[in-house]
Amino acid sequence: MKDKQDSLLILAAMADNKEFFINLIKQGKSIFKRNREGDTALDIIVCNGHLDLLILCMQLFPNCRNYRNLDDFNLLHLAAYFDQPEIMCWLLDHASFDIEDKTEQGHHVLSIALESKCKSILKVLLHRGIITSELLDNKPILNPHAFMLYNQSKPSFEIGSETGISACKRP
Repeated sequence: MKDKQDSLLILAAMADNKEFFINLIKQGKSIFKRNREGDTALDIIVCNGHLDLLILCMQLFPNCRNYRNLDDFNLLHLAAYFDQPEIMCWLLDHASFDIEDKTEQGHHVLSIALESKCKSILKVLLHRGIITSELLDNKPILNPHAFMLYNQSKPSFEIGSETGISACKRP
């Protein structure tokens, strides 16, 4: 029965049902509890772009800032991978996330966005001065700092292949 109740929080996150989500939090349900696929409510919230729920979680649980999924992605990495520019902007502007933060595999937001071909994330990076020109033949002209970061990363990778992020499939 406990597993079913814990999965209710993930379902509330999927449905973007803030009232139900809050009630489950008040009952002590954890946003960090993983389902069978390895997803947490935070994974679901970010991959589906539910900014209101993310803001709520960040207010109630400041340790969300330190969250890493099974692929060692933080919330900013997840926003880049799932092409959620509104989430990314909010994290950068209000939650003090570092755009240069790398996963254990050496991936950072820029390499994730380039590899995943997330055009709206690349536009955010362009607007913020990390990419200094339009994309040409899927190869951006980068400012020197971003170019150095990109060259230091290992851009060919697969996400979720071993962890099975079932509820967070990219379109």
